[in-house]
Amino acid sequence: MDHEWVEHDLGVSLGRVASAVVGGTSLYLVRHRDLASWSIDGERAQPWHEPVDAETRVQLDERNLHVALDDEGVLYALLVDGSTWSRVRGGPLTPLTGPDVRLAGHYAHRTGFVWDPRGRRLVVVGGDQRNDGYTIDPTVRALVPLAAGPGHGPGQTVGTPHGVFRLTDDELWLLQGERWSLVGKHDLARRDRGLLLYYDPRADAIFVVGQPKTHREGAFRVQLTTMGSTEPVALPGSFEGPLEAHEAVAAIDPRGGRFWQVDRVGARWIPAEQLGLQRGCPLVAMVQPRHVVVAPPLHWYREALALRQRDEEAPALGIPVRDGWVLVATLPIGPHLPVGESGAVLVFSRELPYDYDPWTLSYTNAFEVRIVDERFPSTAGGMLLDEMKYVEVDPVLAHRVDTAHDGSAFLARGSKIGGFPALVSGTREDAANALVADLSCEDCDARLRFVAQLAWPEFDLISARVYVYACPFGHSGAARAQSV
Repeated sequence: MDHEWVEHDLGVSLGRVASAVVGGTSLYLVRHRDLASWSIDGERAQPWHEPVDAETRVQLDERNLHVALDDEGVLYALLVDGSTWSRVRGGPLTPLTGPDVRLAGHYAHRTGFVWDPRGRRLVVVGGDQRNDGYTIDPTVRALVPLAAGPGHGPGQTVGTPHGVFRLTDDELWLLQGERWSLVGKHDLARRDRGLLLYYDPRADAIFVVGQPKTHREGAFRVQLTTMGSTEPVALPGSFEGPLEAHEAVAAIDPRGGRFWQVDRVGARWIPAEQLGLQRGCPLVAMVQPRHVVVAPPLHWYREALALRQRDEEAPALGIPVRDGWVLVATLPIGPHLPVGESGAVLVFSRELPYDYDPWTLSYTNAFEVRIVDERFPSTAGGMLLDEMKYVEVDPVLAHRVDTAHDGSAFLARGSKIGGFPALVSGTREDAANALVADLSCEDCDARLRFVAQLAWPEFDLISARVYVYACPFGHSGAARAQSV
């Protein structure tokens, strides 16, 4: 390919973080720090959305923000707390759905947040170690879970008139309606820099772009068709910027037929026709199922712990409990619960827990956690607990295993010992503190980290799910609860 990138002065400042987003037949550039946007019109960048006001701007975390635009140019944003917002041209940023831990925080890296022109809805899918997906109909304003589809791990997502395509590892999946279908495979899967996924509306073609980490070879593009992946075609210049930004700063302008790259320095483009794409998308579902490791090697597992009630009254433990509190459960220290070298985690509850709803846990409210210097039997509700040790897949390797009926890694580990907490509902702070508590260690001021989850839904006295947090250096701990 002998065509070189054409450097272009847009005459606008995109700031540190920006996105190039296709909406309908237009390409938009969105500056993350204030959600100002421009539409590409030939040689010019025309103002589309004005910057939001200063009060709204402080809510934005420009590095953990995703944007999408629909066919009419309405802007949608996914914030770090899992809330989604919409903005018509000339209007303010308006809440669409509230903060939600299912979309919060961990969705900040290689997440699909795209407008689905076929379904006229937003689609949120994927992330570093997740494969769950959701749809949002702007007219209904509700988050609807999708069935299992693409595998776990980083991926790329694009919305097209055919539906939403998502590429993870060596598989290309297509979402139409509520169902995912595997429609393509390739042999370019890599761990160093990944691949970028694009859609050319004029050629009605899906293709990927990659670049070796060593830079000894230039960028290349490979088209994904119903007949498989084509041979690589060399591209001019570098794709280092889009690879680091995970596609967000490169896109094809549907109206102008140009492949754009933007960054803090400026913008550049090549004619899309220079990509040499064949016409046609991979829309035929492949018959072979997604590869699943049914029996992972032993080294993929780690020890976990489950607690089950026994029909025996617990003996008096001789542990002092202040007035108005009763001992609910003790949990032994072990390698699966790294909260100190010795002692037990003691979870306490008030005598009348249903008078405090919703339950909130801290040192002075419905629950508390103490580290003591002795090891006690496991108890709950005045009854002994059986300790049932078993193994679970390490979270790092969970994306290689079919871990749950719906394929969601964060729902797969029943014990949650050292894994991810179960979903929590509540305030923005509840979601943000799911993995790292907003409590600090009494000895070293470190943030307390999630270490275990205990659930007793069958008990009348304690009908809650308890999340135990501890200092990463083994000093002190605390807990939170969610009513069930």
